[in-house]
Amino acid sequence: MFINLLKKLFMSAVLCGIGISCPAYGAEANPLRFGATVSLEGKYSETSFMIQNAYKLWVERVNKHGGLLGRPVQLKLYDDKSQKDRVRFLYEKLITKDRVDFVLAPYGTPLTLVASEVAERQGYVMVACAAAGEEIWQRGYRSIFGMHALSKRYFIGFLDIVARNGLESLAIIFEQTSFNITAAQGAKDWANRFGLKIELKFRTS
Repeated sequence: MFINLLKKLFMSAVLCGIGISCPAYGAEANPLRFGATVSLEGKYSETSFMIQNAYKLWVERVNKHGGLLGRPVQLKLYDDKSQKDRVRFLYEKLITKDRVDFVLAPYGTPLTLVASEVAERQGYVMVACAAAGEEIWQRGYRSIFGMHALSKRYFIGFLDIVARNGLESLAIIFEQTSFNITAAQGAKDWANRFGLKIELKFRTS
């Protein structure tokens, strides 16, 4: 039953997202409650601010077109301050105390890894809207769904252009985080496939 509800929910989200009218909900309809954290402070604040705006815009558009499954959508957001421990605590709170129906992921692979652990343990579906690190998908989790290509594929188009324009070598400089490590490894693998020489592969702290 839950899986069928989920399928209907996401189909409704897709239809509303492309502008097809959904049935209007009545004043008595119970809302579908979504929860997430965003980083209003710390390392991820700038990019997470865009995710926060996207979440709010999605809620506005969905409700404008009749909600989901004939029900209005509500969004509960907390500030995780870009901290993993706060992410863990706040997603536990969203699920066990706020009793949201679904959870959306925070910004970035490191925080999404933590949030998805909570969601998986609690049996909650999570949509990873802003994370693409390969490690997320290597744990055998059944409740997290992604929206992006894996990070190791991010630079295929760029490297193709580099090779087509006669350049022969490049340097890869990356931060020592799970997302950036896999993105750098993917760049290295695809550079080799395009016949490009890696002159420098440097990992920063």
